[in-house]
Amino acid sequence: MKRALRWLVFLPVAAIAVVFAVANRHSVPFVLDPTGLLGDWAMQIQAPLFLIVFVSVMIGVVLGGCATWFGQGKHRRAAKEARSDARHARDEAAQARAQFAALPLMSPPSKH
Repeated sequence: MKRALRWLVFLPVAAIAVVFAVANRHSVPFVLDPTGLLGDWAMQIQAPLFLIVFVSVMIGVVLGGCATWFGQGKHRRAAKEARSDARHARDEAAQARAQFAALPLMSPPSKH
């Protein structure tokens, strides 16, 4: 079910991306100097529009993933501490069971 849903979403997105790439094959100037102080040649790249858009989306995905990873650091740290505490509690329980098993059995009180 999950795989079918993934393909149901992926196929239309891929088809739209292919149509976009075919429709936008012409080269456009990509200017990295918004002020124009360095001249036209300093920070300008000629590339197909679809390539600029796809690279921008990929950079956004990578930066978003990094931001999420750094933002969730406190949760990963808390999970690591919880695993450590659980391991320590399991060890203490096993040690207590071993000590309890080593105790001599007491006979029930007799009725006189």
